[in-house]
Amino acid sequence: LGFFVPSFCRGREPGAGVVLSFDDGPDPSGTKGLLEVLSRHAVKAAFFPTGLRAEAYPDLLREIDQAGHIVGNHTYRHAWFTNLLAGKALEREVVKAQKAVETAIGKTPAFFRPPAGLTNPHLRSVLRRLGLVAVGWDVRVFDSRKKAEKVVEGVVKKVRQGSVILLHEACRDPMNLREMVEAVVTGIR
Repeated sequence: LGFFVPSFCRGREPGAGVVLSFDDGPDPSGTKGLLEVLSRHAVKAAFFPTGLRAEAYPDLLREIDQAGHIVGNHTYRHAWFTNLLAGKALEREVVKAQKAVETAIGKTPAFFRPPAGLTNPHLRSVLRRLGLVAVGWDVRVFDSRKKAEKVVEGVVKKVRQGSVILLHEACRDPMNLREMVEAVVTGIR
């Protein structure tokens, strides 16, 4: 992630907490339950929605923002070929997502997470022009492909002070997502 673009992947300050981050939402079936779990535990998270989903579910994105969570930019389409884009095409993909999020919540995102963490030499100048900071992770357990118990086990095993944890809100059954995040938060604490 940091090869072409300087990226925040882990806090290094003494006393740094842990950041839970969620990609690819909002999701009409899972986001509300996820927000309830985070609220019950008084946990703030970072959400990286796609522009398409921000347009499709602006009310959910507003709920995320109004609950005090960070809302970033995860490109407009989260397409596999995003990392191959250059120049104006790459900038359009990022700007279109910026506008979709801004339309939904009335704020312009300050943070950007590239799909799959892949960057290219052209992304740095686009992010600089738009004033965006790239955010990665240091804990990735491929939660969309594993059972919840394995996800929790992997996160708790890998997490350390300052960790940025990558999870997804739109890849599993809503009840399973709630239980998994509940166990992750409890396990980290």
